[in-house]
Amino acid sequence: MIDKSSIIFFVTISLFLFYSYKKNKVVTTSHEFTLSGRKLSGSEVAFIIIGTLVGGASTIGTSQLAYEYGAFSLIFTFSSAISCLILGLFFSKKLRESETVTVTEIIGNHFGNRTKKYLGFFALSGLILQTVAQFMAASSIIVSNLSISNTYAVLFTGVFIIFFIVLFGSKGASFLGKYKLYMLYLIGILSIINIFTTMGGITDINSFKSYGTKRGIIDTFSTIIGVISTQTYLQAIFSARDVKSARNGAFISAALIPQ
Repeated sequence: MIDKSSIIFFVTISLFLFYSYKKNKVVTTSHEFTLSGRKLSGSEVAFIIIGTLVGGASTIGTSQLAYEYGAFSLIFTFSSAISCLILGLFFSKKLRESETVTVTEIIGNHFGNRTKKYLGFFALSGLILQTVAQFMAASSIIVSNLSISNTYAVLFTGVFIIFFIVLFGSKGASFLGKYKLYMLYLIGILSIINIFTTMGGITDINSFKSYGTKRGIIDTFSTIIGVISTQTYLQAIFSARDVKSARNGAFISAALIPQ
């Protein structure tokens, strides 16, 4: 017998795909696909950053930290916010004014095409690893909600990703990030209510000590470096309509992610 939650999950996903197709314009040029025509507002830039940064791979890992160390799982949340703040303060202007498409292109313009080739290889490798992580996270959620095999869950995830990437490009990422943000806030509010009404509130503040200061510093530094140097997040900055929109998008992300 099909579980009620499985039906709700499937119907929700199906309706969202249909709504997305009706509300979004299918991209027809490479400029629209990669950069949304460089027309994104500050809020749309933020939706891409938040929707990508607060994704399945990161939130599932953060949930594991919460089970193991309690409140110290917030280290990823605040490190991500700090990363966006740094991006807005020190990098958004130069990145947007470069009129480039990738980080590799920026570095290659300064150090030559030979450097660009090596960086392109490492950048592609990083994106492949990130994609694998996203597939693993999304598939685990689908398996738990639809009670299907891992193989079908991976195929389902692939169809969902291809639907947004192929049809809508970076504009689709902004659209998806917008509604993901709404859902995260709703789930967050309901979770907080549940914590204080049925679980006795926050009781594991001392978990900071068990996690370790050294490990906390290393994880914070790693997260910051990872965010400000990854093409996926910087793509939003490149897609902004101007420097102001790029900077505001990073600042909005920094303000909303901790909440």
